[in-house]
Amino acid sequence: MIMGILLLKSSACLAILMLFYKIVLEPLSHHHFKRFYLLAALLISAIIPFITFIKYVEPTFDFGVYDPESMTTPPYFPAELPTITEEQPNTFLPTLLWTVYAIGVIVFSTRFILNLFKISSKIKRHQKVKTNNFINVLIEKLAIPHTFFNYIFLNKSAFENNKIPQEVLLHEQTHAKQKHSLDILFLEILQIIFWFNPLLYFIKKDIKLNHEFLADQQVLKSGYHPKTYQNLLLSFSSNQKELALVNAINYMSIKKRLTIMNTQTSHRTKWLRSLLLLPVLALLLFSFSQTKEVEKELTPAIFIQDQSNGVVKDIEEKLEKVNSLKINYINPTLEINQNPLSLKLNGKPISLQNLKEDFMKTTNGKKSEINIEAMGEVDLALIEKIFKIITKENVSKFNLSDCAYVVSYGKLQKQGIAKPQETKTMLGYSVYNNEPIYANKKAIISSPVGTTSKQKVLSFNFKVPGQPTVRVKGNLLNSKAIEYLNEAKDGTKLQYFNIKIEGEKHSPPMIVYVTKKTNKKDNQLIPPPPPPIPQNATKEQKEKYEKVTEEYYRKYKIVDGKPVKIPEPPKPKNLKKEPKPPAPPKPKSPLDTVVKMAKKGATFYYNNEKITSDKAIKLLKENKNLNISSSTNNGVSTVHISDKPIKIINGKVVND
Repeated sequence: MIMGILLLKSSACLAILMLFYKIVLEPLSHHHFKRFYLLAALLISAIIPFITFIKYVEPTFDFGVYDPESMTTPPYFPAELPTITEEQPNTFLPTLLWTVYAIGVIVFSTRFILNLFKISSKIKRHQKVKTNNFINVLIEKLAIPHTFFNYIFLNKSAFENNKIPQEVLLHEQTHAKQKHSLDILFLEILQIIFWFNPLLYFIKKDIKLNHEFLADQQVLKSGYHPKTYQNLLLSFSSNQKELALVNAINYMSIKKRLTIMNTQTSHRTKWLRSLLLLPVLALLLFSFSQTKEVEKELTPAIFIQDQSNGVVKDIEEKLEKVNSLKINYINPTLEINQNPLSLKLNGKPISLQNLKEDFMKTTNGKKSEINIEAMGEVDLALIEKIFKIITKENVSKFNLSDCAYVVSYGKLQKQGIAKPQETKTMLGYSVYNNEPIYANKKAIISSPVGTTSKQKVLSFNFKVPGQPTVRVKGNLLNSKAIEYLNEAKDGTKLQYFNIKIEGEKHSPPMIVYVTKKTNKKDNQLIPPPPPPIPQNATKEQKEKYEKVTEEYYRKYKIVDGKPVKIPEPPKPKNLKKEPKPPAPPKPKSPLDTVVKMAKKGATFYYNNEKITSDKAIKLLKENKNLNISSSTNNGVSTVHISDKPIKIINGKVVND
């Protein structure tokens, strides 16, 4: 379909360019320009439909409206989708069209090859006489002289008896010299590929006729009388026979050639008519090119005020059109990824060295809170380093996401980093910690839905697989929800979501499995599989979802619709542990060395001055960084103490 439209556009372009040639350019004597115009028209008509202009448009941002009453299924559980049956496309017509096209290509290719073979055979079978750069092929009973590249086909007897007029020879030599055969071969190849396009046949005739104009012009420029040459053309006008790949002297309309010969076009007229081509090309570009709309890479201004579980709860739209749209955060978010370390401030990658500068730019130099978002354990040293870079002068409070934990949290609380207080959903006295709660039907009916923050539950959605979603007001199941629950089988997964609590907030969703008996131990067994990635998730959120999913399925697998822990590989048997080598003895301190040498009766020197052992011990107690060197020679021990480096050459202490 697309290819058909492109071919139609290309044909329309070619038709307009040919019409312009017939009306404006053909009557001119500017034949060299016309030759290149006709060849360029073929290329231009093929290129213009493929030209695509990019139009940048302002993007539209639609964040949607959150309405808990209108939601029937939670966004993170897959909905039951209707089965869509795809219709098999009809391949008969395309196959038929391609078959017809292939037959046409084969027929025209065969015709082209046969014509080349005929010309080649003619050249091989007949006598050849070289004249300058041209080769005259002499053929008996040849009526019409014609040319193929440097080969000029002439009547043998007329050539040998010098009966061929010089005007005719010059005419054919002009065809050979200006390489008109290249144009014909190019058109023949195009006709093989686009044999179904009738416009190629018409433009081929125009190109061949223009070749005759060029040859006629060259003859007249050489000084031959126009009247004599015109009479000569008329003598060749009888018994015409069209030749496929060659230029013949009487191939085209003699009447039109005679008219053009008598036409003299001024340079001003040539230029004015040639300039008319510019608006025609502009019109073709405008009419037959394509335009593609691309949204500008802009980001709407979003004010983020509070975060819980790393997900934005409250989003307020505010688009500010100046020259571009910017993002302003009341409380900037610093994302930390470890191994290797990478930081993102409000989604923009930054370095630790530029953290303070980027933070000040984001907050416009105002004191602000900062939300530190990470997954799993965070290195305490890294948190302390960040705290030193962004000082209390710039930050009023650090908020660490509940997805992260630090080994020594108490120390951070003293520095002003607040541990988030997460609201968790409860069924009776069971707290939902992202792991399913297992309970029997009686317990589910009698247990109210609550929160760890003691906030009152106003309403929630209750979903039994295969049944419509029930909106429950209050914190206990209503009659419709109990009806659907009683029809559920053991092992059925129940969903509590859109749990609205006091303060116009929502508590996290909860999953409960129906069992015959409520087993508290089961509630701590295996967490459910992670929910599917929401369609409107950002790139960063998708990466986090994929990471959590990958970690989950590394530990668990699904068997009969239930998660099962993957057993650890068995430990190798009969492997004896090799004993660890003993730790090297701790080096003795300089003070211990001096005390030991004093007991041996050693002689002590301090900066090469002899001192007592008591003074040596006192010096080392006062300054543990003194240098010490001890030696024993022939039973006599000597200890040198110095506050400078000690050099020993050939066993003797040498002063600097």
